Amino acid sequence: MNSSARVAIVVLNWNGKNDTIECLTSVYQSSYSDLDVILVDNGSTDGTVEAVRAQFPKVVTIENGRNLGYAEGNNVGMRRALERGANYILVLNNDTVIDSAAVGLLVLAAQADERIGVLSPQIFWYSQPNMIWFGGAKWSSEKGGFDHIRSGEIEDPRCPAATSETDYGSGCALFLRAEAVSKVGLFDPRFFLMWEETDWCYRARRHGYRIMMEPKAKVWHKVSSSFEGGWSGAQAQYYLTRNRMLWIEKNLRGREKVRAFARCFRELYWWTVELRQPGKSPEEYSLLRARLLGGWHYLTRRFGRRAISEL
Repeated sequence: MNSSARVAIVVLNWNGKNDTIECLTSVYQSSYSDLDVILVDNGSTDGTVEAVRAQFPKVVTIENGRNLGYAEGNNVGMRRALERGANYILVLNNDTVIDSAAVGLLVLAAQADERIGVLSPQIFWYSQPNMIWFGGAKWSSEKGGFDHIRSGEIEDPRCPAATSETDYGSGCALFLRAEAVSKVGLFDPRFFLMWEETDWCYRARRHGYRIMMEPKAKVWHKVSSSFEGGWSGAQAQYYLTRNRMLWIEKNLRGREKVRAFARCFRELYWWTVELRQPGKSPEEYSLLRARLLGGWHYLTRRFGRRAISEL
């Protein structure tokens, strides 16, 4: 392994001081030494920046002053990483803990094949450290979405998985070749959050890069700490619905695109029917309305941030 390969780790924070401190603590326990750690703060009011500067004086801190979302917030960090001469960029969620050997393993895998533009570590549940949360993904035409490979499985250390292709790498820990970032560009800020990493991986593949899983590199993810209500809440479901349609528009072609959009519109129709049924709890009503609003905002080209109060 070329130990001179410079890795920039970009950690995005928005009012997640405790998570961010724990994440950075794990980063600085890395066995890989050539690191440039960049904290991008999206307008936090909980004292994160001050705490990080006090505990981690080597961290490069960037204050955006407002919530730019996952996509543009990380773009700010990636631009700085490129300016500082990074060879690789690890976009790392602040609600993660990274294994001390992970960065070195990712660098080793990337250096083995220059065609690799993206690597994803194997990601486990923080609350269940041996259970896989993300082990790769495969597009399903039948579902109009992605199947997560090995999700929910318990890792067997006696039978380690091999490095393999994946349709995309999870945005909670995305290891990018800096040269690929320069060629492909940054995340599309219209997504704000969700589906932007999937979009970036498909764009990278169109530039000839491979998207790979490196299961020997491990990360633990707290999952959903950034969303009110978690993945099944109104906020997450709004972005999932809207951004899935934007992703289909950008990345599918021909009959595959037609089939995927047909499924989306069938779902919107049945959600509309369900919304009109009596007896809904406030939570059920809010969830259905958020999904329908996501579809409507896609059609009316309203992208970027939408506050939870609007949903």
